[in-house]
Amino acid sequence: MKDPDRAFAGDGDLQRPKPTDGAADGDLWFQERLPSPLYHPPIFFSFPTPVSRDQFEMVKSIYRILSRNRLTPRTLGVNEYDFKEPLKAIRRLLNQSHGLLALAFRKTTVDRGSTIRRRGDDAPKHEELSGLGLTSPWVQIETAMAYQIDIPIMVLREQDVNDDGLLQDGVVVHHMPVFSFDNGTSTFFKGREFNAALKQFVQAVNDKAFGGDH
Repeated sequence: MKDPDRAFAGDGDLQRPKPTDGAADGDLWFQERLPSPLYHPPIFFSFPTPVSRDQFEMVKSIYRILSRNRLTPRTLGVNEYDFKEPLKAIRRLLNQSHGLLALAFRKTTVDRGSTIRRRGDDAPKHEELSGLGLTSPWVQIETAMAYQIDIPIMVLREQDVNDDGLLQDGVVVHHMPVFSFDNGTSTFFKGREFNAALKQFVQAVNDKAFGGDH
């Protein structure tokens, strides 16, 4: 198994975004055009530490998209800080949010392996794995915690990331848009799949925040 974190050690732009990462003109990248949280519902924006420049740029794009839709993204370790145990900090932030958007980035690649799976009523079968991606367990933990308090959830999964547990379609969301960096993300962001899911998510967040009377 490969751990991409090690491949990019020492490149500050590719680690978990810090307040100065990606700043072109000295501005904080995560504060670019962000609306005031006084008027725009806060949401919990969850993502693993980016391990490639593509992943880092996608995080910035999502921040801007959420901002344009008058939502305020909040991420622990980026624009929210807490000195409590991680689960307590996550619970606090989720309870102060009106929705969760999670990115299931590829963190680890399994070049070759095997697993036993059971699909539907079929008998368990042994399957060979090749090039399978694994994301951070925190994506599933935070998604499960959001589901427990009944706030809107939107999850985007990187192509070839293992779709087990909460990353399966229909478990916490009806359909989970899948993105790829092979041809850039601009096509994905312009596509019907992403925009339909985003529109539904934004509407649900506003309904949660304003009681459906906004």
